[in-house]
Amino acid sequence: MIAKPKMEALLACVAGIGLALSMPGFPFGPVVFVALVPLFFGLGGRRSFLRGYLAGAVFFGLDLRWGLTLTRFSPLAVPGMILLVAYLTLYFGLFSWGTEFVRRRFGESWTFLAFGPLLFTGLEILRAHGPLGSCFSDLYLGLYRFPSLIQGASIVGPWGITAAIVFVNGAVYLGMKRRNAVYLAAAAGMIGLMAAGLLLPTPTGTPIKAAVVASTVPQEEKRDDRNLLPLLEKYVSLGKRAAAGHPGLIVYPESILPGYILQDEDLLERFSSLAKQGGCSVLLGTG
Repeated sequence: MIAKPKMEALLACVAGIGLALSMPGFPFGPVVFVALVPLFFGLGGRRSFLRGYLAGAVFFGLDLRWGLTLTRFSPLAVPGMILLVAYLTLYFGLFSWGTEFVRRRFGESWTFLAFGPLLFTGLEILRAHGPLGSCFSDLYLGLYRFPSLIQGASIVGPWGITAAIVFVNGAVYLGMKRRNAVYLAAAAGMIGLMAAGLLLPTPTGTPIKAAVVASTVPQEEKRDDRNLLPLLEKYVSLGKRAAAGHPGLIVYPESILPGYILQDEDLLERFSSLAKQGGCSVLLGTG
């Protein structure tokens, strides 16, 4: 028999793995509806913050694994990655601690069906703002393959989808713990409500023709200032070829040049001229 502290830690790890598997990069998006359930079962006592922190560490560590590819530019990417994960994980610890704190005082149903979704969503919004703000690994990203479930974002925003996901997790947890089908029905009802977005009126408008400019330039070359002019000519030339097809929009990849386009008048002028000459809009990253 596994000791309780070890079982709680194991459940936290399972939750972190489940959340990571639901994110883009893996084909298991629907897992996001139950990924938090193991964490909820593992909460309790003074270890709630640590259990949430452990779940977050596993989740962010796996989901942000792409950050380690930056080691080809600098070995500092490793400690930077560790610090980023340690920071983001704090929000999971706070969520777990806050959830357990409220549960002991107000009961489980209110906590997991109302307070929990609001707390998690509030922390996710807070995490997206400030000097260290980012939207990495937000829960709503898990449903990117299922547009039928995220149409409601046009009304409640992406974080409204996060709140709905946490509600479903809480309802599934309560249904399993209490063996009460009412909670499971509530979870199914919330998913059904999310799918009801398909009933929203379909916006009408004129279709737009878009052209995507891509290249196989290695990141090392795009970061070298000496390649600025050759790369600029390359991308402008590709843009002109794309404009010959009379698109309404030309899209460039992010960070195509070793410079900040919106802060460099010469660079901005080249792409602005492309838009004017092509009679279309140009979308590009600022770096």
